[in-house]
Amino acid sequence: MQLIHSFIFPQDVNSIYNCYINEDFVNSKLEFFGGRKIEVNIQNEDDRVIIESSREVQAEPPGALKRFASPWTKMIQKEIWQGKKGGPYSGNMSIEIEGIPATIFGHMTLTSSIDGTVANNTTDIKCSVPFFGKAITKFIAQQSEKAIAEEFEYMKNYGKSFL
Repeated sequence: MQLIHSFIFPQDVNSIYNCYINEDFVNSKLEFFGGRKIEVNIQNEDDRVIIESSREVQAEPPGALKRFASPWTKMIQKEIWQGKKGGPYSGNMSIEIEGIPATIFGHMTLTSSIDGTVANNTTDIKCSVPFFGKAITKFIAQQSEKAIAEEFEYMKNYGKSFL
């Protein structure tokens, strides 16, 4: 299943990018959304920034899917960002959800526009489990839709305090 989103931020592209690669911003965002046991590691390598984070989140899967999840689920996320000052910037992301047989991969671009910054996000969700795979994918997609929208809203409302 593929999710596609596009958002516009009034801030310039360098400011938005600098938020995404700011350890304090990443920690604050993950905590704001209910994460616990948060760990963030950011490395600058050559022409890219690697962000590795983990956290536990609560999830309420429906019906039969409850057997695949515990009340607190560990998520491990890796992002690799690159670009040049003034943009565009691009980031690839992968998320592993411990105990859930699914893969989540995403790609985001940040480009400069007259209105500020355009963020385009594509997320692919796959699950290879027979029978429950579609239900797991649908649940993750619903949670992802909500999380993506909330993250962009968070960036719009709180990102400027990290600039």
